[in-house]
Amino acid sequence: SNDSLNWIQFVYADKNDALQMTANDSFAAFFLNPNEEIIKINLYEDPDRENFTIAGIQLHTTHHRKSPVFGSKDGKLRTESFQSYTFA
Repeated sequence: SNDSLNWIQFVYADKNDALQMTANDSFAAFFLNPNEEIIKINLYEDPDRENFTIAGIQLHTTHHRKSPVFGSKDGKLRTESFQSYTFA
């Protein structure tokens, strides 16, 4: 898919700073607020690839917010979350 995720960049200093996430050639960003953490990650697997390749990614936070999908929602959805665990 043309919307598939080609690259992603996370900029993160510490829990007092915002996480900045940018992806692909068109700029899109998602910023975490102070004391906000990532609790769930949705990954979309590229259906056109033989090996597991991430086509898209979406973050869910402790402040009940979710990022836009970076890349494409086409493909198999996989959700990563663990009780009492945060990713950032």
